[in-house]
This record gives sequence, structure tokens and C-alpha cells, in this order.
Amino acid sequence: MTLKAALPVLSGLCCSQSVDLLLAQDNFDVQTIDITPSSQWTSVVSGVTILYPVDGSIEASPVPFRMEIGVLPGGEKFIDELDNAYICAEVNGLVISCSRVSDPPMEFYPLGNHTLRAYLELPDPSSGKITRIVSPPTSFSLVNQTESDAAIARKLHKNDERIRKGYKMSLVEWAQRQQHQPDQETLERLQFDTEIRGIEGGKTNLSDLLMVIGVRTAGISRFPYRQAIRETWASQSALPEGVKVFFLGCRPYTSVPQESALNSTEDAKIRRMWEAIELEKQVYGDLLTSELDCDDKYTSLADKTKEFLHFAATTYPQAQYVMIADDDLYLRLDQIVAWLRGLGSRQRFYAGEVHKIGNGLRSLPTRDPGSPHNLPREVYPLDELPPYALGASFFLSMDCAQFVSKNRRWLRDLSGMDDISVALWMLVWQVHPVHHTGLEYLRAKPCRNDLVALSDLSVAAIHLMHANILSQSALCQGFDRRVWMWGNSCNGGDTLGLRRLVSYSPETLSFGLGLQDEELIVTISTSTRAGFKFSYTSVNQTVEEYVKNLCVQVKLHFPGTVSSCRAFTDLIRSAFHKTRMRHLLVFLLYWCCAAASTVNNADISAILQQEELLKGLRVMYPESNAQYKSPVVFRFQLLAPDFRSLVDAYGGLRWLCLQLDDTWRSCLAIESGSLMIEAIEAGNHTARLVMVDSSTPETGTWLMQSDVVPFIVLSDEDFAISLEQQRRDDRALYKSDSEEEDVDILDWFQLRKKEGDGIYITREIDAATGEDKSPAAEKAYGSPTDPPLLVIGVKTKVIGGFPFRQAIRQTWANKDSAPQNVRVLFVGCRVPTSATEEVRQAIAYEQAVYNGDLLTDVLDCEDSYATLPEKVKEFIYYVGAHHALRRAGYIMMTDEDVYVRTDAFAEQLEALGLLTNLYAGHVKADSAFVPERDPEKRYYLPESVYPLDEFPPFAWGPHYFMSMDVAEFIAYNREELQGLGPLDDVTIALWLLAIQVHPQHIAQFQNLRESPCTNDLLAYADLGPTAMRIIHSNLRSGRDFCYGFNKHTWDKDAVA
Repeated sequence: MTLKAALPVLSGLCCSQSVDLLLAQDNFDVQTIDITPSSQWTSVVSGVTILYPVDGSIEASPVPFRMEIGVLPGGEKFIDELDNAYICAEVNGLVISCSRVSDPPMEFYPLGNHTLRAYLELPDPSSGKITRIVSPPTSFSLVNQTESDAAIARKLHKNDERIRKGYKMSLVEWAQRQQHQPDQETLERLQFDTEIRGIEGGKTNLSDLLMVIGVRTAGISRFPYRQAIRETWASQSALPEGVKVFFLGCRPYTSVPQESALNSTEDAKIRRMWEAIELEKQVYGDLLTSELDCDDKYTSLADKTKEFLHFAATTYPQAQYVMIADDDLYLRLDQIVAWLRGLGSRQRFYAGEVHKIGNGLRSLPTRDPGSPHNLPREVYPLDELPPYALGASFFLSMDCAQFVSKNRRWLRDLSGMDDISVALWMLVWQVHPVHHTGLEYLRAKPCRNDLVALSDLSVAAIHLMHANILSQSALCQGFDRRVWMWGNSCNGGDTLGLRRLVSYSPETLSFGLGLQDEELIVTISTSTRAGFKFSYTSVNQTVEEYVKNLCVQVKLHFPGTVSSCRAFTDLIRSAFHKTRMRHLLVFLLYWCCAAASTVNNADISAILQQEELLKGLRVMYPESNAQYKSPVVFRFQLLAPDFRSLVDAYGGLRWLCLQLDDTWRSCLAIESGSLMIEAIEAGNHTARLVMVDSSTPETGTWLMQSDVVPFIVLSDEDFAISLEQQRRDDRALYKSDSEEEDVDILDWFQLRKKEGDGIYITREIDAATGEDKSPAAEKAYGSPTDPPLLVIGVKTKVIGGFPFRQAIRQTWANKDSAPQNVRVLFVGCRVPTSATEEVRQAIAYEQAVYNGDLLTDVLDCEDSYATLPEKVKEFIYYVGAHHALRRAGYIMMTDEDVYVRTDAFAEQLEALGLLTNLYAGHVKADSAFVPERDPEKRYYLPESVYPLDEFPPFAWGPHYFMSMDVAEFIAYNREELQGLGPLDDVTIALWLLAIQVHPQHIAQFQNLRESPCTNDLLAYADLGPTAMRIIHSNLRSGRDFCYGFNKHTWDKDAVA
């Protein structure tokens, strides 16, 4: 099952989160507070388990507290409510910490013997009940680091006979030893490899090669780990047939000084190190350095992975699978090989310990510039990470490795995080990770005997686990977390900060609220401690996030208090909504019976100056003094520099309310993407939009308002009469009497035959490429020596789209309007099999008359709305393969209902020169556009196809363009790239996210149904053929682009 929740997670999981979710069977103690248990929770949450510290263990201070929540099948509701759930730690009978389930683990410091219990608080908003689920107790002892190290040393000493002497020998020490006493075991192994396995020049001739493993390592510092692996699970006796193991070192990030240039002790030391690496490569033949085009550093892990996949795909293409692993893990290769052989030769296979499947939680990117896992929004704009196999060990079928290999010059990583980068690369061709329950991180959970891979191990632990296997003992015999992780410590910056116990004596809290510059300060005090301040600024978090965390912080810093944290955070939340903070929020300041200034409807202009995230509100439809019929759809625009920041700051705190004729009609949360649709009686009306701090505008405070818009609602009969008059005015405006306008393709074909036009026109078609080689087509497409600047592909319905094609040919694509350096083609795909023979003749005739500008059978796609991504991909491939068109600078995709000012647009492109890495259009980047999970809906997108709960920012489908280098990536991967249902625009954005090309917003690309016409437009969508001709007539006659604009008659689906 797939579970959803919000969990900030770090790539590579150096330090894991505080809580995991799993499918559990055990029974646990379930309690409630003040009321009987709520079946809402006890039916889906089976219990809480303490993972760390292990019962009876001795730990070094500080120790992380890690818990696991058991979620039964059908527990998705619990996941959806995680933001309201708290996990609490009770030490020696006193609650010392409570935090949200999604928070990082707390650390406990006090030395001594302790008993820990954990409990989960689950609220039921509908009933007010709070269900408490309590874990069994765990006893542990906490000692200082010196005592812990001494205890570890004693344990290691006891295991000396199980671990080879010198197992922690450094690379340089090993190299010096080899000069005096070569390793006999190594020489014997090399001889064995040469004679038995037939290794020649580093390549295996085995036809049954199953898997190539790439173990990521640091060339100099991680030599003991490489030796541990060579002597344990990758040794001659343990390595199964059909498996090759390489260590991935990449290029040295420190230059190797020449012997003649040595001028310091440090230079000599560096040289000795790299001489030692060269010796290691000669002796073992399994360390890759300069063979991989990457730098040997942590921030280049994704490049290291990508380069090894290229190496494996080109050197061992006969292998069925590739595995990526860290060098601090132990593998049960015999079991892994048996599993893979049981799978057979799989294609499009990607597996590992999958975040979201393994623990039920979705991952959120880290936005902290100080974190090594920082993922800036300009690199990865989504607020959720794709499901990914955690980086310590994952598997790919060879075709997946080959996809990465062929695209290594295009694919870009996500800030060096290789596991998330690989997941994104796989997502673009819909290869989703498969969860393997036998892979685990020691930091996340204790050792289990059924594991096939365990990472986060020390060198000693790798040897000890192998000794267990050789002695036929349980894999985890003698498990001690301190010993098994000793020397392989976590980056402390990845864990939550200091959690100190200050006092166990109960105290009562008091607090105050104040404003200092741009920070809101909550000061919390007790009778013995005063002035502990918790500040809030909009840069760090939203108000709701701050308020939710405040109770947690109080319990951390004031563990002995008896005040109700929940009660006073509710008071603070209320105060937040009534306190005005400069540059972010507008509210009343009222605290401790002292009221500050209030805000009423007359203060709107002053409020506007404060609301920097929102510059203004604008009603787009209805237009001022325009005529409509009931029901009326109200569309509005939020003028914000950054819509995501606006939603982050105001989500759940601001509402947009419609006031119709001075009466409140409806309100929407500011983050909602819903439309306001109102049934209105005929007559004159006024409307305005108001932002309010409450969903009940009668009692809330007005924070911002739009202009008042007057409009008219007509009866259905009067509206029809009005539209018909408008159509007559439109026809008079562009003065056309042509009989061919707005006719379907069959009527046009019959008309042409009646007029005696020649039906049979000779065309020369290249049998290999499908290109039209007739002289007219050659002239229309351009030549290799005179390529076009811009190629426009108009997505069209082969049969039903004929009136739109004719309107385009007669307006913005005709030879008098379109510049010489612009080529316009209609993207139709194969003629539907249901088409009659006469329709097929008509289509063939259209193609002949118009020099093959309608592409049908040359594109390998079906003419269907459901296959729009395929239509776009096939057209881009066609352009990329055409001898002349592929030399163009840009490709633009439009719908057939779009008017493009080709002259102005081409002029602007030409002035910019040939740009690269460009993808632009009308960008949609707000939370209103999310995957539709209802199978009955038009845009249905199952989670099995697209597992994320949001879309990447994308250029809206009616009109977008890209530079030719970007189009080449799509054309080059025509076979692999997969579409997301009918969503060609989202699909393109996802494909290009893998190569770090993000959409740029072009304000002059608009849609009629979203925005009224403006005269500066370059592309305008949702138009009918008549509207295109009106616009064209306007421009040719020197009138404004929008002259005569009427939303109803210009709409492509205009109703009578």
C-alpha cells in the first residue's frame, strides 16, 4: 500500500527521522485522555515501538530517540492527519518532549540509568477526543563519550580473533607494506581470477553476467572499507558467479604534483597518496578513478553514480542489472543473486529501500542553505520529492542504466543528491521504484537477521557480520549499535539541535507577545526562569507552522511545567491573527487588556502598503460593463511576485470573498483553485473581491479589495439576440464573403471539386523518412543552408480541426503575415481508422494543396486527446530528424485555437540571438494544479503513473516554445520518454526537469478564458476561427489587436 504524509527528509538519510510508519501486527497499550478510545484511530494505528535506544543497551550521550508507528492496511487517514499528531517521550515517568510525527529525532543528554516510554497523541477534530497509544518501556544507560569509547575498545578487543589484524590499515601504510611484503592472498586471488574467470583487460567474457556492482568510495580515506569488502562479501570465496564489483573513486580533487615540482612536505604526502592509489588499482584492478568523468568528493555523488552507470552500460552491456552501493554496508550477495535470478531478465526495473513505500511518508526537500542537503527551489521547484530508493543500495535493470548512459550529457543532478536524482531520471520515463524490505540503514533501525543489506556500518562491523555468516550464526549475533557504527559517525548538522533537560520540578508558565522590528516575539517565563524568547519571521516559516511548533518548544525547554501547552498556544494563535506585523500580516494588536489601533474598511489603502507578498486583487471576469447570462463565472487575479511564497505565508489564514451588489455570496481559501460560479438574476450588478482574515467576511477584517466592477446579466433570450448582433458586427468588421470559411473538410473538398480544381497533385515522398520532397514543400520547409529561426507545430484534430487550420492559413500563417524565417506545420498524427474513404481523400487533397503542412502518417501517434504528449513528442522528433528543420533555433507548440503574432514574436527572438536551455510560455506554478485522482474525470492521472501530489511548474499547453538544444533531448529519447495521460504541458515540464531546464514565464502568452484581451499579446488562445480573422483584420487595418473584443463571440466554443 502507498501511504501519504508530509515528512522533511534528507537525501542519503545520514540521520534519519524520528518516526517511521510500517504495516504492523503487534498489539500495544492504547489509552485515551478524558474520554473513551476513538475507533477512528485504534482501527488503523496498531501501536508505537521504540527503535532506539535498544532495551538494555548502553549508549553514549547524546542518544537519539527513534520510534516506529504501526499502521494497519487502510490507515491512509492517519497519514493525512499527521500534521495534527504528536509523538511524546516520557523518561523516568516525566514527559520531557513532544514533537510532531514529521519532525527530526530528539536527542537525550543526561547521564545515568533511564526508562523510556513513547506515546502517540491522535486528535479527532470531529469529537474532540484525544487517543493516546503508548509503547512498551525501554531501559537504557547513558554514559559519556570517553566511557563509551573505552567500552567499545574492550568489545573490539574481545573480537580480535574474529577480525583480521590490521583491518584499519590506511592506504599509504598498505602501499608501504606491499613494497616489502606483497599480500600473498591478493596474488592468489588475482591468479584465480585470471585462470578461472577469464578476466582480460578488465572486461569479463562471461555470457551469464548477472550484475555489476558499483561501490561508491572516497579514494584516499575509505581504503579500510574497500579492504573490508574485498575480504568479506566480495572476497573470492563469497562472490557468486555472474557478479562483478567495482569501487568508484573518480578523479582526485587534489592535483598530483610532479616529482620535479615537489616543494613541500604536503606535496610529497599527496604524491605518496596517489602513488598508493595507483598501486591499489594495479593490485586489485577494481578501483575506478580517472576512468570516470567525475570529481572524488561528496557533492559529486550524483555524477559518480551517473558515470558508473555509463561505464557499466558500455563496458558490460550483457549484464542484466546494475547495483549502486555505499562502502559502509554488508551485502548478502547470495540472497540478492537468488532474488534477481528469480526475477529473470527484467526491463524498466528500479528497486531499493523506497522512501514513501517503505515508511508510508512522502519526502519534502530541504530548503536550508546551511544544510549539505539543501535543494533550492530554482533547482527543484516542487514541494515534494519523488519516491526514491535510498542511496545506500539500489538496483537498476541494464536498460535503465543505458538510459542514463545515453543521456549523461543532458541529465543534471539535484544538488549532488544521487538517490533523488536517479529517481527523477527514472520518473521521466515512468520507471517507479520497487520496495525491497531487506535493505536497511543501521541509523534508522536495529539489525535484523533477515536483511540482505545493512549500511552505516563500521569496518569492524563488516568483518563481524561476515564472521557470523561463516560460522553459520545469525547475521546480527552480537549486535551493538555503538560498536557496529563506531568510526562511521553521523553528520551532527543533520539532526535536531540540543535537547537538554533543565528541571524536573513542576512550574507554571507565563508568557507575553511583542513586536521588535520585523520579528514577532513570544517570551515565555517560569518562576525560576525568565525571558526565554521564541521569535517568528516570515522568512523561516508560516504563522501556522510557528504556532504548531511552539508547544513542542515549550515542552523541550520547560519539561517540568504544569500549564496546558495546548491551551496557551491556542491563545497565541488567536493573538497572531489579531496582531499586525510589518511586511507580512495584517491583524489587530490586542493583548493583556491593552488595545492598539484597529483596522476597518476605511484603512484599505494603508493595508495595501503592508501586504508586500500580495500587490493587489483584480477581477478578470466579468469585465466592466460587459453582458453575460446566468450563471456567471467569476475569475480573478492575485498580483503577487511569487505565488508559492504567497500561499506558504497565507495558506489557511486568508480568504477571498465575493461581494455581489454589496451582499456576500461566497468565500474561497486563498490557496484554493476553485472557481466562483454564481446564479444571478437579469439586471445591472456590481462585484468586487475582498481578502479577509476569516471565512466569514461579516465578522472578519478587510485586508485588501479589488475595484468594483459593474456588469449586466441578460436573460437567455436577450443574450442570444445580443450574440447574434455581435456576430453580424464581426463579419462586417473584417468584410469576408468567402464560402469556404468555417466549413468542415468534406464540404470544402466537395466545393473544390465542384469548382473544377485539380484533384490529383503529384508529390514525391521519401520512403525512408516520410518527408515531402516536392519542390513546393522544399521551399516551404527551408533548406539546410537557409534554415528557419522558428518552427511552429499546431496541434490539430485531423478531421475536426480543419476550420481552425484554414483560419490560421488565412491569417497569421499566410505568406504575407508570417516572416520568411518562420515555418508553420499542423500536427495531426495518423488518420483515425474510423475515417471514411472520402474523408481520407479530402485529407490527402488538403495535404497536396497546402504543400504537406498537415502531418499525419509521418508521425507515429494516434489522433486522440488522450495521446497529446505522444503527438508533441513525435512532432519534435520529426523536426529533429528533418534535414532542414533540425537546424532551426526554436520549436513552438500551439493549439489550433491560438493566434500568434508571428512577425513580432520572430522579431523578438531574432533580437535575442540563439539561446540555449530555454523553455517558456504562460507558466502555471501554483497549488491549484494538482493531479486528478478521480477515474471519472477528464484529466485522471493515477498514482501508479505519477506518484507525486503536485505538478512541476509548467508552460501551459496552448502555447509554449523551447530552444532546439532542449528539443534535441526529447527527440533523442523518443522511445523512452512517457507521457502523463493527456497532459502534454505537464509532461514536457517533467521531462525537462530531469535536465534542469525550468519554464520561463511570458506574460504576453494568454488564454481568453483566463484573461481578457490586451493589445500587447504575442499569443492568445481559446479563439474560434472568426476571432482569428477579426484580430488579423485589426492588425492589417492598423487597429488595436483587441478591437471589437467580446469574450462570448471570440471563444472557440461560443454559444448561441
